[in-house]
Amino acid sequence: MKRCYSVILLLSLSVSSLTAQKTIIDLFKSMPDSIMPYLTHNNRLDMVDFMEAKMKAEVTNILDCKSEMLLLDSTHLTVRMSESLVLDMTLLTTDEVYDSCKQVVRVMKNYFIQKKEVERIPTFYTVKWRPLGILPLYASQTESSLLKRDEDVFIKKPIE
Repeated sequence: MKRCYSVILLLSLSVSSLTAQKTIIDLFKSMPDSIMPYLTHNNRLDMVDFMEAKMKAEVTNILDCKSEMLLLDSTHLTVRMSESLVLDMTLLTTDEVYDSCKQVVRVMKNYFIQKKEVERIPTFYTVKWRPLGILPLYASQTESSLLKRDEDVFIKKPIE
Protein backbone atom coordinates (compact mmCIF):
# COMPACT_ATOMS: atom_id res chain seq x y z
CA MET A 1 0.00 0.00 0.00
CA LYS A 2 2.85 2.40 0.87
CA ARG A 3 4.48 1.59 -2.44
CA CYS A 4 1.27 2.46 -4.30
CA TYR A 5 1.01 5.84 -2.56
CA SER A 6 4.67 6.54 -3.26
CA VAL A 7 4.21 5.81 -6.97
CA ILE A 8 1.09 7.99 -7.15
CA LEU A 9 2.88 10.84 -5.36
CA LEU A 10 5.89 10.56 -7.65
CA LEU A 11 3.69 10.57 -10.77
CA SER A 12 1.67 13.56 -9.60
CA LEU A 13 4.85 15.55 -8.88
CA SER A 14 6.31 14.75 -12.30
CA VAL A 15 3.08 15.71 -14.09
CA SER A 16 2.81 18.99 -12.18
CA SER A 17 6.40 19.88 -13.09
CA LEU A 18 5.61 19.33 -16.78
CA THR A 19 2.65 21.71 -16.67
CA ALA A 20 4.34 24.35 -14.51
CA GLN A 21 3.88 27.88 -15.81
CA LYS A 22 6.96 29.84 -16.81
CA THR A 23 7.69 33.43 -15.87
CA ILE A 24 9.17 36.02 -18.18
CA ILE A 25 12.22 36.21 -15.90
CA ASP A 26 12.95 32.49 -16.38
CA LEU A 27 12.52 32.83 -20.12
CA PHE A 28 14.69 35.96 -20.35
CA LYS A 29 17.47 34.20 -18.45
CA SER A 30 17.28 31.10 -20.65
CA MET A 31 16.94 32.96 -23.96
CA PRO A 32 19.47 31.97 -26.62
CA ASP A 33 22.04 34.67 -27.43
CA SER A 34 20.99 34.56 -31.09
CA ILE A 35 17.60 36.14 -30.30
CA MET A 36 19.10 39.16 -28.55
CA PRO A 37 22.69 39.30 -29.82
CA TYR A 38 23.48 42.67 -28.20
CA LEU A 39 23.31 41.13 -24.73
CA THR A 40 25.33 38.26 -23.33
CA HIS A 41 23.84 35.78 -20.89
CA ASN A 42 25.62 37.57 -18.03
CA ASN A 43 24.20 40.94 -19.19
CA ARG A 44 20.68 39.51 -18.97
CA LEU A 45 21.31 38.03 -15.52
CA ASP A 46 22.72 41.36 -14.31
CA MET A 47 19.69 43.27 -15.63
CA VAL A 48 17.29 41.01 -13.74
CA ASP A 49 19.36 41.26 -10.55
CA PHE A 50 19.49 45.07 -10.81
CA MET A 51 15.72 45.31 -11.38
CA GLU A 52 14.98 43.03 -8.43
CA ALA A 53 17.28 45.17 -6.26
CA LYS A 54 15.39 48.30 -7.45
CA MET A 55 18.54 49.67 -9.10
CA LYS A 56 19.02 51.12 -12.57
CA ALA A 57 19.29 48.03 -14.80
CA GLU A 58 21.84 49.34 -17.27
CA VAL A 59 24.65 47.23 -18.71
CA THR A 60 27.32 47.66 -21.37
CA ASN A 61 26.40 45.43 -24.30
CA ILE A 62 28.81 43.72 -26.70
CA LEU A 63 28.83 46.80 -28.94
CA ASP A 64 30.20 48.87 -26.02
CA CYS A 65 26.93 50.80 -25.81
CA LYS A 66 24.47 51.01 -22.95
CA SER A 67 21.35 48.82 -22.83
CA GLU A 68 18.77 49.24 -20.08
CA MET A 69 15.87 47.19 -18.80
CA LEU A 70 13.01 49.62 -18.32
CA LEU A 71 10.21 47.35 -17.11
CA LEU A 72 9.99 43.90 -15.51
CA ASP A 73 7.02 42.01 -14.11
CA SER A 74 5.89 38.38 -14.18
CA THR A 75 4.62 38.43 -17.80
CA HIS A 76 6.31 41.40 -19.49
CA LEU A 77 9.67 43.12 -19.82
CA THR A 78 11.03 46.01 -21.85
CA VAL A 79 14.69 46.54 -22.76
CA ARG A 80 16.04 49.61 -24.51
CA MET A 81 18.78 48.00 -26.56
CA SER A 82 19.96 51.26 -28.15
CA GLU A 83 18.64 54.67 -29.18
CA SER A 84 16.93 53.07 -32.16
CA LEU A 85 15.72 49.71 -30.80
CA VAL A 86 13.42 48.85 -27.91
CA LEU A 87 12.55 45.23 -27.31
CA ASP A 88 9.35 44.12 -25.56
CA MET A 89 8.90 40.53 -24.41
CA THR A 90 5.48 39.34 -23.35
CA LEU A 91 4.42 35.93 -22.08
CA LEU A 92 1.02 35.09 -23.56
CA THR A 93 -1.41 32.34 -22.62
CA THR A 94 -2.90 30.51 -25.61
CA ASP A 95 -5.67 28.01 -26.23
CA GLU A 96 -3.34 25.80 -28.24
CA VAL A 97 -0.48 23.75 -26.81
CA TYR A 98 3.06 24.51 -28.02
CA ASP A 99 5.90 22.35 -26.67
CA SER A 100 3.53 20.85 -24.06
CA CYS A 101 2.64 24.30 -22.73
CA LYS A 102 -0.20 26.75 -23.32
CA GLN A 103 2.14 29.72 -23.28
CA VAL A 104 4.08 31.52 -26.01
CA VAL A 105 6.61 34.35 -25.93
CA ARG A 106 6.07 37.39 -28.14
CA VAL A 107 9.24 39.37 -28.82
CA MET A 108 8.33 42.75 -30.30
CA LYS A 109 11.16 44.77 -31.83
CA ASN A 110 10.31 48.47 -31.97
CA TYR A 111 12.57 50.55 -34.21
CA PHE A 112 12.88 54.31 -33.84
CA ILE A 113 14.27 57.20 -35.88
CA GLN A 114 14.71 60.49 -34.02
CA LYS A 115 12.61 59.13 -31.12
CA LYS A 116 9.65 58.36 -33.41
CA GLU A 117 8.53 54.75 -33.74
CA VAL A 118 8.65 53.66 -37.35
CA GLU A 119 8.66 49.86 -37.31
CA ARG A 120 7.22 47.09 -35.10
CA ILE A 121 8.17 43.49 -35.80
CA PRO A 122 6.65 40.72 -33.65
CA THR A 123 8.19 37.27 -33.43
CA PHE A 124 6.65 34.37 -31.53
CA TYR A 125 8.44 31.53 -29.75
CA THR A 126 7.51 28.54 -27.64
CA VAL A 127 8.71 28.56 -24.03
CA LYS A 128 11.59 26.36 -25.26
CA TRP A 129 12.57 29.12 -27.71
CA ARG A 130 11.44 27.39 -30.87
CA PRO A 131 10.25 29.93 -33.48
CA LEU A 132 6.54 29.88 -34.31
CA GLY A 133 6.30 32.58 -36.97
CA ILE A 134 3.37 35.01 -36.78
CA LEU A 135 0.38 33.63 -34.92
CA PRO A 136 -2.89 34.45 -36.77
CA LEU A 137 -4.43 36.08 -33.70
CA TYR A 138 -1.59 38.63 -33.58
CA ALA A 139 -0.89 39.09 -37.32
CA SER A 140 -2.21 42.67 -37.32
CA GLN A 141 0.49 43.85 -34.90
CA THR A 142 3.13 44.35 -37.58
CA GLU A 143 3.45 47.99 -38.55
CA SER A 144 5.99 49.06 -41.15
CA SER A 145 6.76 52.44 -42.61
CA LEU A 146 10.54 52.24 -42.83
CA LEU A 147 11.81 48.84 -43.84
CA LYS A 148 10.77 47.43 -47.20
CA ARG A 149 10.18 43.73 -47.60
CA ASP A 150 11.93 41.84 -50.41
CA GLU A 151 8.74 41.29 -52.34
CA ASP A 152 8.02 45.05 -52.31
CA VAL A 153 11.50 45.90 -53.49
CA PHE A 154 11.58 43.43 -56.39
CA ILE A 155 8.14 44.11 -57.83
CA LYS A 156 8.67 45.31 -61.40
CA LYS A 157 6.31 47.59 -63.28
CA PRO A 158 5.28 46.40 -66.74
CA ILE A 159 7.03 48.08 -69.65
CA GLU A 160 4.66 50.21 -71.70
